Order: sequence, then C-alpha cells, then structure tokens
Amino acid sequence: MATFTTVVSGESYDPFAVNVANEIRTACIEHQKTLDDVPVISWNAGEDAHYYNDWRSMQQWCEDNCTSFVNHTAAISNGDSTVTTFTLSTFRQAASLDANGFSRATTYDPDVNNWFNPNDAMYSWGLIEIGDVFTPLIIKELQQAFDILRWTKREIGATIAGKSIKKGDDTQNNFFTNRCALARTNAINEFDGASWGSSGIENRYYMATVYKFEFSPTYTWEIKRQRGTQNYVPYTTDLESEVDVYFKLIAYPAYTFRDIDNFGVGENEIFYHETLAQSNTSPRTLSMIGNFATNPLTDAANASSCTCGVGIECAEGANIQIAEIVEKWDWSYTL
Repeated sequence: MATFTTVVSGESYDPFAVNVANEIRTACIEHQKTLDDVPVISWNAGEDAHYYNDWRSMQQWCEDNCTSFVNHTAAISNGDSTVTTFTLSTFRQAASLDANGFSRATTYDPDVNNWFNPNDAMYSWGLIEIGDVFTPLIIKELQQAFDILRWTKREIGATIAGKSIKKGDDTQNNFFTNRCALARTNAINEFDGASWGSSGIENRYYMATVYKFEFSPTYTWEIKRQRGTQNYVPYTTDLESEVDVYFKLIAYPAYTFRDIDNFGVGENEIFYHETLAQSNTSPRTLSMIGNFATNPLTDAANASSCTCGVGIECAEGANIQIAEIVEKWDWSYTL
C-alpha cells in the first residue's frame, strides 16, 4: 500500500503528470475489479493524461457505484437490520466533497496559488466538462473519493454444498391416550439419537425449528436442525482482502420467530460471525454455522413454547439464508 502523490497548487502544478494521473487510474481499476466491473487501461508515457472524458467517467463511476461500498464511518453492530452502504449524499460528505458533488472551474483563478478553495467564484459543481479548467481539485477530490470507498459489501446466498440436517419426527394417528405426549417423546428421542445427515437439506446456512399439530386423531411433532458452510469467492484475486462475515437471522417461512440458539438478535437483524484473514486466496470457506448439539424443543436455555393441549398448531424457529460479506481491500493507493 502506498500513499497518493500530494497534489500541489500554484506554479508547480502539472495537470499532465502521467505518474499522478495513473495513480488515480490504478485506484479506479482496482475499485472496478472488486465489483466485477470492466476495468479501464492506464495512460502511457507520452500520452495525453488530460482527456476530459476519462476524468469525467471516473467521477461518474464513483457517484454511480458508491452505494456498493460500506459506509465505514458508521459502526456495524449486532442487531442492525443490514450492513449500511453509502448513499450518494453520505459518500460526498465522507469524501469531503461539496453536497452538490465534484468541483468544476470554468474560468482561471487570478490567484494561481489558491486553486484549493472551491468556494471561489470560478467554481461550480458537477462532472468535469469540455472547456473546464483542469484544476488540482479534480485530482485531489478523486483521491478523496477513491480513498473513502474502502470496503465492498456482497450478499452470498446459501446452497446445498457443505450442509447437513438432523431431525426427529413422529405422528400418532390412533385413539390411544396421551397421543400428543407420546408423539412428542418419540420425536425428541429420534432427534437426540440422530446423526447429521443429508436427507431433507434446504438452501439455508442454518435452521432450528419446532412444529406441532394436534387434530384428533392426528398428533404430529417435528424437530429440525440444519448446519452449513459456504465458499466465498472474491471478484478479483489481484488484491488481498480481509473479510467480515455477518448473518441475518429470520423466521423460518410461515413459522413464529424464535431465537432458539440465543444469537442475541431479533428477527431480520444481523450478527457478526467471523473474520477471514487478509488474503487473495479463492475460494475461502466460511466456518460452520449451526453446529449445535442441543435439541431445539428441549433446550433449557430457550425452551420451546410449543406444548401439548395448547392450540391446534404451533410452529416456531429461525433460519439463515443470506451472508452479508464485508470485503476490506488492501488498495495500492490511499491518502
């Protein structure tokens, strides 16, 4: 990691300096790669690094894609509804740009040593246009923009690979006494004696559910757990990244939400799971989530509210379908 070349104002400012221009272009290329975007090429010695369309396209790219980058100026906490990304407004604020966007100069500053004052009369705001003055602020503000776009966010759904399920179920369809209690006991015993297997796997990282149905002569109990992993594959291996993994806990479809395993968050809230060390290795495997031995029905720490004789049907539990991945990139240039 290196530091952007300090942009100077005044007589020594060289708008055609290829090395300074290519630092910006390198930053743009790297940022594009992390979003699986098509990167642009660099300027070569002897080429004009002063093409307005090139600089305008980089300004436009920052404003169009800032919403894919995490607003790292705001804390990420367990219980949040999601990992927050920048809006155009918060991006401009964090990058120390004007609320109206990048600075434009349409006339020369009579004070050549004072190009860094965007409040001077020659400045307005927006993307650079043909005929604008190529001021030091164009480079300086793009340095600020790419520097503040540090972490990307992706959502990775669960697949069947790397998962297993454990369950116990029993249905008493007869006229014996204590049919509900018998079905419940049999389901508990079956779950407690079961091993992790492949039957009944769904596209979820995690699942813990309890289901009961009572409507004479049918009495059914079903207990399920699913555990899983997933592979994280970055869009580019040209850069290293440290990766924070967050999971969002949601209710199992059509079930009442219950945090059976005490992740400590509410419905539709995220919690931190792990950090994958900085690397450019691909793929990297997330550690197992849901590898619990406790029975979702009888876990004393968070006992189920489903009981015999109370209501015809009881269904409760939680599952995880999405991982929110925060990629913390090791950029070539920062401020």
